Amino acid sequence: MRKLYLLLICICIVLFSTQRSFAQTDIVAIDTLVAEEMSALNIPGLALAVVQGDEILYAQSYGVADPDGTVITLQTPFLLASLSKSFTALAIMQLVEQGAIDLDAPVQQYLPWFRMADEEASAQITVSHLLYHTSGISEYSGYEIQMNGDMSDTALENNVRRLSNSPLNAAPGETFEYSNTNYDILGLIVQTVSGQSYESYIEERIFAPLDMQNSYTSLEEAQANGMSSGYYRFFGFPMLQQTPFSRTGTPSWGIISSADDMAHYLIAHLNEGRYEDTQILSPEGMAQLHQPGTQIEGEDYAMGWNVFPLDDTAQSPTVWGHIGTWSNYRTCMQIIPEEDLGIVVLLNTNDSDITSRFGDLCDSVPALIMGREIPPSVIEEDVIKQNGKWIYLFVALLQIGGVVWAVNNWRRWRQNPTTAPKGTIGWLRAVILPLILDIALFVTILFIIPIVFVVPFTNMMMSAPDYAILSIAILLLSLWGIIRTMLYVSAIQRSKQAVA
Repeated sequence: MRKLYLLLICICIVLFSTQRSFAQTDIVAIDTLVAEEMSALNIPGLALAVVQGDEILYAQSYGVADPDGTVITLQTPFLLASLSKSFTALAIMQLVEQGAIDLDAPVQQYLPWFRMADEEASAQITVSHLLYHTSGISEYSGYEIQMNGDMSDTALENNVRRLSNSPLNAAPGETFEYSNTNYDILGLIVQTVSGQSYESYIEERIFAPLDMQNSYTSLEEAQANGMSSGYYRFFGFPMLQQTPFSRTGTPSWGIISSADDMAHYLIAHLNEGRYEDTQILSPEGMAQLHQPGTQIEGEDYAMGWNVFPLDDTAQSPTVWGHIGTWSNYRTCMQIIPEEDLGIVVLLNTNDSDITSRFGDLCDSVPALIMGREIPPSVIEEDVIKQNGKWIYLFVALLQIGGVVWAVNNWRRWRQNPTTAPKGTIGWLRAVILPLILDIALFVTILFIIPIVFVVPFTNMMMSAPDYAILSIAILLLSLWGIIRTMLYVSAIQRSKQAVA
């Protein structure tokens, strides 16, 4: 009995010392860290929550939600972007436990009409392939067909049916390629199997049992209930932006939630599917949900969760995490099961050129709480990506300079025909080469860059106003090359007549 008392006393001392340490040091350190990040990145507002075990260890909100100065609260909804995928995966696993879905079954078992361009390969794509992004569906095609503004009740099905002419980038099960389309198809499977809309299923089977009272599947409803505005960084400065939205992408990026609600969600994941007295998934189902199913570079992918080591040490704890990036929101969540720790950070701004820099808090706060060294800030995007806007601006300015130079040439040649280009070399240098450069630039901006950077041109027009303005300017200035060529030919012909 004496040993039992001593053990209980020791446990109490440990618990007390942990709570006291966090209360006196970590809160101040977290707030200081957040203030520094908000200042450095010009972030209008954010909210974060840290959970441990089945409790919220710390939660706080900072900054403003809109130009009117509305203060961000823990109940303020944010667009979760790709954190939404974990909700869709959870819904799939709930239906698996009901016996309604078989992970190894082909998609066509639930959507008989489902087709990609390759009909034979289409029949081989399984539910698991979609969950682990190994279906062969390309990332580009996912973005290409998604932002069409379809808000109808059949939006999900309409979108998936559009895939019938889309080629696969790889054979099903062959390789990992992240694509929103995988999770939109899963959302349609949830909708079809459950017999209710995807949105209502998530609201009834996940939001309600987890007491997520400030979470939404409708942008309109979220905005009516205090959703934070989103800010796009226009040449580095936050600019209010209307959030692009479509029901075609709700399962992959369209769920909206608050820091307080996401804390409930993380607690359920930390506690084998249980939140308070509610079990949303069995412990076995939750373990399978977090079990990696495919490998990526340096990490693994589970069902809607990346799985990776916290650091490079041999004893590094495992992290389950995911990030969400949208043109005007940046979100992240992490769970460190060995530490019984979870964190979510929601920002109402983003910069696609350096979006990795906006995820530092998700790594820094857990490290601070665990007494580890805060990892240094590292921008993962390459130099070209980081400076994309400025490269576009430089090209546009060069083109404007070229227009002035071309007009001056044309005037000079008309006034003094003897100065006009002569011979084949003169024609090639003055007329043909500039026209080829204009055509190449036009094709590069409209087709090549969107494919290389996996951002369809139409999506960029809708979500990136600075890139949109510069792209249109570059394209118009490239088309000017046709007019310049006509003027040049006219002036050179005139010079030949004058000489003759």
